[in-house]
Amino acid sequence: MGINMAEKKIIKDKSSQRKIIGLVLFTILFLAINLLRLFNDSISGDEGFSIMLAKESVSQMIQATANDVHPPLYYLIFQAFGLVIGTSAIAAKCVTFFAIVLTMILANTYIRREFGTYTAAFFIIFLTFNETGLSMIVEARMYTWAMLFITLTGIFAYELLKKQNLAKWFGLLLFGLAAGYTHYYALIMVAFIYASLFVILIVRDRKNLLPCFLCGVLAVIAYLPWLFILLQQFGEVSESYWIGSIEFKEWIRYIFGHDRFGKLLRMLLYISGFLYLFTKEGVFITHENSENTTNPVNDNRHHMHIQWDKVPSEDWNKRWLVLMSGITVAGTLGVATVVSYLIRPLYVERYMYSAFGLIALAFGVAFTTVSRKKIYSWVVIAAIILVGSKSFYTLYQTEQSYQTEEAKAFFAENLQPGDVFVTDNRQLCWTVLRYYYPEVENYYVTLFDAYTEDYHTIWYFSEKPELHERILEYEAKGLKVTHVEDSGIGRYPYYLYTITKD
Repeated sequence: MGINMAEKKIIKDKSSQRKIIGLVLFTILFLAINLLRLFNDSISGDEGFSIMLAKESVSQMIQATANDVHPPLYYLIFQAFGLVIGTSAIAAKCVTFFAIVLTMILANTYIRREFGTYTAAFFIIFLTFNETGLSMIVEARMYTWAMLFITLTGIFAYELLKKQNLAKWFGLLLFGLAAGYTHYYALIMVAFIYASLFVILIVRDRKNLLPCFLCGVLAVIAYLPWLFILLQQFGEVSESYWIGSIEFKEWIRYIFGHDRFGKLLRMLLYISGFLYLFTKEGVFITHENSENTTNPVNDNRHHMHIQWDKVPSEDWNKRWLVLMSGITVAGTLGVATVVSYLIRPLYVERYMYSAFGLIALAFGVAFTTVSRKKIYSWVVIAAIILVGSKSFYTLYQTEQSYQTEEAKAFFAENLQPGDVFVTDNRQLCWTVLRYYYPEVENYYVTLFDAYTEDYHTIWYFSEKPELHERILEYEAKGLKVTHVEDSGIGRYPYYLYTITKD
């Protein structure tokens, strides 16, 4: 018996080691695939804004973002990285990608140990190869960092449900503040995590009222320096924000994607989450051998049933985490809806990305538990990989189709001292042209007067095939407008013209 037990332990240890190694290789594979998208110099207007702020001094950056609609922590992180790797487009994408790398380390360590290998695999694949996650992994913005901080906030809340100590309270406070200083909707998510945790702890034991109160007060005090700026920004943004409509269905569809496969995953999330919260062990498939039947085909029968036994109190901590994740997502969407209807649209679907770590973790915990047999987990993971491969290929081809390198080569040969850029594309005028050609003055088309300004040649980037009425006016009054080529720079195609005086 002793030998058999020892052999079983050795077999179990080897199996555990294989799972650990397999998970690490699984992670490296999907990080490496996404790494292919990192070395692309094409940027959006928002990414150009990130780079522009990273090049400023800390005081200038804080002042600039105080006038914008996002808190400053991400830009501080970018500036810190910039001291080592610079502030190019590729460097900016590396900063974003590094947050994903840290999240994957979390998956291979804490999440694997606490929730199991299959939950960790779900977590990894949803964040690195699901349609929604793919687009954000190298986006030079704050969303991956907000997602990391929200995930850590949720994990520390879960740890406090298990057992309280000062270090865990500090972790909850630290990462909650980090999330709030990274994105405003992440701040709302933190508020729902805190509220959910505090209610559970206080209901369990009223003695928990004091630490919950102290944590909340410290969080408010620590956020107070930016709270007044937030209130000021809210007043200004509510009058002039660029979002034009409320798309609640699209906000929901953003979770796992807008296609049919995304809908299927959302249904699996709802069903598995419900079963996990309200059943003891989920779905059972039982085998019955019917000896009395005369039909040999029916000799073996399988029955699926749900065990509705009461969940023991000691098993509720993980269930609270899943419920807390659902409350956080639903609460954030609720706040976004109310604010958007009462004031004006102030939410776009990508803001939910900050909660994706919690969503992936909750889905992994719930589905791998209620489905019981691991083959079902592998089927879902394989389906995500299959569908994700198509999404990745489409996204990669799109990014490779940007004509930035061709545009840079063209202007390296043709741009002359005294030339200016004029465009009717606000993104190009805002940051993109400033990133690629900081030494060249660029203007929005209605803010430049070709009759009074001093220039050698105007390079006009038209967003549409039809010329802007201002350019038509120049042409009618004797300026020479010449079509040069159709190309693109950053993520924006354009129709290029020169405007010169005869």
